[in-house]
Amino acid sequence: MTRGDTDGRGRTGTGPWPHALLAAGVGAVAAQFAHGGAVAVLLTGLPGLVVLVMVTVVTGAALAVCAVLGTGVRRSAWLGTTALLVVPAVLVVDAILFMRAGPSESPDGGFASSPLLWVIGAVLSAVPALLVHVTRTGRSPDRRGA
Repeated sequence: MTRGDTDGRGRTGTGPWPHALLAAGVGAVAAQFAHGGAVAVLLTGLPGLVVLVMVTVVTGAALAVCAVLGTGVRRSAWLGTTALLVVPAVLVVDAILFMRAGPSESPDGGFASSPLLWVIGAVLSAVPALLVHVTRTGRSPDRRGA
């Protein structure tokens, strides 16, 4: 299904690949904000936890909007719940990278962001976006027609 096309039930959507790319972008940005939230927790304590909760909520809302735009069906907004997987996974990897870095004399205290966090956020957001299209149509997203 390409942009603006309708399927057999009259639904419209952008299709699997634009949906996956948009979700990957949301996941990568969410990973950067989750890293910022982790730094905020170390610096401020409880207010930093509020930042992490807000990052999770906003990421969930953004992924839900991506799902509705990508599939053309409001029922697919449940994909926003993948934010409950994306943000904690990024935090765990961020903590592991911090512990492996050891003591640091750098101004950031060894808590620098890593492109690995962006990749994790992008992949964990894009995979469900692709899978919902496969399960919705019962076929591979690459096959068109018949």
